[in-house]
Amino acid sequence: MYISGQNNIYRNPVNKKFFDIKRLEKAEKEEKESRAETTEKMYSVLREDVREISPEGRLAAVLEQEAREQADSGIEAREKQSASKEQEETEIAEKQDDPEVSEEQGGKVAVNVGKRMRQIAAAKSRGQLQQVLSLLQKDLSDCKAGLEKGWCDESEIAKVEALISKAEARMSQVPQESGQEKEQGGLDEFAMASLM
Repeated sequence: MYISGQNNIYRNPVNKKFFDIKRLEKAEKEEKESRAETTEKMYSVLREDVREISPEGRLAAVLEQEAREQADSGIEAREKQSASKEQEETEIAEKQDDPEVSEEQGGKVAVNVGKRMRQIAAAKSRGQLQQVLSLLQKDLSDCKAGLEKGWCDESEIAKVEALISKAEARMSQVPQESGQEKEQGGLDEFAMASLM
C-alpha cells in the first residue's frame, strides 16, 4: 500500500536522513574492505618471501659476523701497511734514474671467510668438517707464503686461524657419521655451501 505525502518513509525528512546515513556507512564499509583486500594482497606477496632461518643458518650468520669483526680490526692495519708501502714505492721510483720495466710479479692472497663459515655451519659429520679443516690448512699455508712475498698481512693469517678454531669447536657438536649422507642422492647443504 502506498501512502502519499509526508507519511511515506522515503519522503519523510527524518527517514531520509536515516537512509542517507546508512548509505554513507555502507559506502565507508565497502571502501575499508577494498583497502583491506588491497593491503592483504600486497602483504601476501611480501610474506611469501619470508623464510625461517634454520639453527645452522643462524650459527653461520653468528660465525660470519664474528669473523667480520675480526677482519675489521685487520683492515686498519692493512691500510697503514699499504700506505707505508706506497710511500716506499714512490721513494724508490724517485731514486731510480733510468726507467726500466720491472720483472717482479705481484699478487694478493686472501681467504674467503664467508664461504668457509657456510661450509663449517653446513657440515653434518666429522668427515665433512675434516674436509673443511684440510681446506683451511691449505688456506693457512697460502697466506703464510703470501706474507713472505708481501701479498697479504698478518690479519689474513689471523682470520684463517680463527676459522680453524671454529671448525675444531664445531667438531665436538657433530656426530661421527651423518645418516643423511647415505640417504640423500643429490646435493646436500654441505655440497651447496662448497659450491657457493
